Amino acid sequence: MKRGFIVLVLLSLLAGCTLSRMARYKLPNPDHYLKFKYRTVDSAEEPFYFVETPYAPLPPLELWVEEKYSKGFNTVEEFLVASETTAFMVIRNDTILYENYFNGHYRDKPAIVFSISKAITTTLVSKAIEEGYIKDVNQKVSEFIPEFATKGRENITIDHLLNMTSGLDFVDHNNIWKLAQAYYSRNVNEYLKRIKVKYEPGTHFAYKSIDTQILAYCLEVALEGNTTIQKYMQEKLWQQIGTEYDAFLTLDKEEGSARMYGGVAACTRDLAKFGKLFLQNGQFNGQQIVNNDWVADSKTRDEGNRHWSYSNGWWLDNYANGELFEMRDFIAAGFLGQIIYVNPDYNMIIVRQGKRLDKIFWNYLTSRLATVIQQPKDCKPDALLAEEAEGEYVNDKGKQLKLSFDGKFWWVKGLEMGALKMVDECPQSLFNDKQRIRVIFHKEKNEIVGLYVDNFKTVIEYKKQ
Repeated sequence: MKRGFIVLVLLSLLAGCTLSRMARYKLPNPDHYLKFKYRTVDSAEEPFYFVETPYAPLPPLELWVEEKYSKGFNTVEEFLVASETTAFMVIRNDTILYENYFNGHYRDKPAIVFSISKAITTTLVSKAIEEGYIKDVNQKVSEFIPEFATKGRENITIDHLLNMTSGLDFVDHNNIWKLAQAYYSRNVNEYLKRIKVKYEPGTHFAYKSIDTQILAYCLEVALEGNTTIQKYMQEKLWQQIGTEYDAFLTLDKEEGSARMYGGVAACTRDLAKFGKLFLQNGQFNGQQIVNNDWVADSKTRDEGNRHWSYSNGWWLDNYANGELFEMRDFIAAGFLGQIIYVNPDYNMIIVRQGKRLDKIFWNYLTSRLATVIQQPKDCKPDALLAEEAEGEYVNDKGKQLKLSFDGKFWWVKGLEMGALKMVDECPQSLFNDKQRIRVIFHKEKNEIVGLYVDNFKTVIEYKKQ
């Protein structure tokens, strides 16, 4: 009884600290680097500069933004301001095609990039593996954090953390309180030690920020006695890519741990340089900064032991008019629509930062914009039309699906859970949040020729009949 009372008191104190911070800091915001304590990552002594050209407008909204979002706006800038975009930048062939700042932000004002931080963290881990601080991706987490040697967590590896397959009982999208505890915690690494395992490691993909923070904890331990994450990022990444501005690693408390799952703050031009590093297969100014094989793995759509659309902190699910596994563009993405979009085929980088998401699928919009810039005659991104998508589809095993639209919702019949109600996510995908099922249309020359059913474990292709 006494022990239970003590545990209850401790939990109440923890909740109190979290709630206190939540009340003072309010909802997560890109300006929160001013609220949290932070460490500074110094910019490069010799910055790299993209080529600047006279201002040129972006293509008209109707060519790359769905009508439900673009309606009522006369210019791209009106749309960007209304969507609470704070920075928007387009670069092709190292030349700035467009750069603009809105809603109180400007070129040298940093902002928290939320989960773009994950791609930065995984890049630092790749360097630590290359330099021997970490053996390889198969090294067990328990070798860095002894508490992970028990309670079914002993088989979790670095690779599981990189690709969100740790099996830990945590999912960002439906564990808001747990996520808040991590975000506002004054000792995030201690909090991580209490998370229990739910699935066998390596068998279940679930997007969870704690995987990346555990990864950062492992990196912190691996570097201990030699350097810190802040200095390592400064020496191995930020200095190497010619950054113009300092970055900031927000901390859980004074002299605490860096919040590497989503607490890095940086300026737009330097985020573009990070994108350029991966655009050029890990090279920058002729120097190999990140292992080429690591970069190749990070941008490969692969169903192996991970989810096809996520690898090493990068997302691969843009699918703006193409065959899913032939597309080569990829993104680093964060809360409220932070985006670094990279397209090797067009040699293009797009960065979007902002304070609101508003259900806008920025993955799709940036991919669509890149296509319109590169191929100006491409068609308007009309909403998904029932007469084009409805009908029967069959997979290579002969299993059939039937897709229909009732004027408000889409219905998929033929899946194991029976008739499934779905809503359109963007002009190329449908989604059911409760079942976590996504339907992605396979288009060729803007015509639907098939679809993929993605349950975040496997993806199955169906051809239209």
